[in-house]
Amino acid sequence: MIPYCVIEDVQGFNQHRPAYSATTKPTSAQVHEFIREVSSRVFSSLTSGGYDTDNIHEVKTTVALALAAGNNKTAVVASASGWTVGDKVKIVGSASGIPKWEFVNLITISSLTFTFDTVVNAYDAGTITIYLFNHSMRILRTLNAIGAAAMSEENTFMGQSPNKSEHAEILWKRFNGSAETRDGLWAIENISGYLPDATQTTEATANIRPSSYGSENLTDTDVEAKMSIDYEF
Repeated sequence: MIPYCVIEDVQGFNQHRPAYSATTKPTSAQVHEFIREVSSRVFSSLTSGGYDTDNIHEVKTTVALALAAGNNKTAVVASASGWTVGDKVKIVGSASGIPKWEFVNLITISSLTFTFDTVVNAYDAGTITIYLFNHSMRILRTLNAIGAAAMSEENTFMGQSPNKSEHAEILWKRFNGSAETRDGLWAIENISGYLPDATQTTEATANIRPSSYGSENLTDTDVEAKMSIDYEF
């Protein structure tokens, strides 16, 4: 399973900490593990909420040839249906068997040739799938980052006094969500249609708790408002 966020997203919720590296506490390698651990928790909530985890993305396509890192990189895709210049794209693939993923912008489309603004990783031929970054993925990306940021913040305080972080507690509260705030993992599991462009099974939709129209029919502004957090450090 490929996580829903990247380490830069986690850093965004812990901007008061130095940029994660091999020498920070936690290290960048540890943060990557936190990302994976939290993504498993998000995945479990998706399953509990009855979401089709294989079809969170409405639009996706594959790339047969290798993709190099760099600016203005092009890729020939299997299908350009549903794609528009300016779309945010999630690239998933591997390099020498190691999973890689990132978020890029689609800047031009010429028939089946896509051009991306900046590709950070190099990807092997035959391993690449690109996904349209839809509203549902925006929510999942943010949740994954919030949970991993909470774990990273807790790790910073391990072995120190006091052995806790108020900032981490705030992040965990937002990550888990509740009936009062109607967000986080609680919303994924309990509000039908909280992920507006993902697919739910009929059984899950029938068993899920009823919610308000506004919670079930989120606009772009609603999504961004629900998943944005302003902190003062």
